[in-house]
Amino acid sequence: MSAQTWMSTREKDVKAHQALSFDYDWTYTTDYSGSVAIDDTATAGTAGAEPAWEHTTEGMDRSMLMARDPILFWDEIPLYESELDDNGVSQLRVKVRVMPRCWYVLLRFFLRVDKVLVKLRETRIFCPFSDDTTVGPIIKEIRYSEGTFEELSAAGAPPDGAAYENTDSAAMALQAVAPIGVKHLRTEKLVMKEKAVLLQTVLADS
Repeated sequence: MSAQTWMSTREKDVKAHQALSFDYDWTYTTDYSGSVAIDDTATAGTAGAEPAWEHTTEGMDRSMLMARDPILFWDEIPLYESELDDNGVSQLRVKVRVMPRCWYVLLRFFLRVDKVLVKLRETRIFCPFSDDTTVGPIIKEIRYSEGTFEELSAAGAPPDGAAYENTDSAAMALQAVAPIGVKHLRTEKLVMKEKAVLLQTVLADS
């Protein structure tokens, strides 16, 4: 069933029950990439400052992530999930990993509309520990990959099926044809800014 057919079916149900109709994204797509909060009672030197993300050319130390260091803490938390009335899957999940030399967060939104398209929005946040027990820099990488199955198949990706059964397999399929399908890629660094400077930055961007 196509997305258009799915939507027309829902419209018929609304009319049949004389229900109120609201426009919303039935795929539950989100551009959320995480939030930052500062505990002033536990962190010295943050009074009058606010966290902000700035564009950077610095990258994550992927060799550190791939090293066979012991994992001190690991967890995976499902934030929401829908099967889209048996027309695919939409889910947002976050994974957290802490190792002796760094911590790492992976936030993934995964969407598959059967026979139509696949979408993967990934946010990676990485922070190494320095030798003197301080942390930083905190790097965030945001990457959007998506495409219709027709477009991805033409680029050499597998057709709709087992290759897109879950988030991990879909990520491998999309990575295989990158940069085709990559719609957005940005790397940012967390900095602390005085509130006045932060306000000026926000006004300049608006």
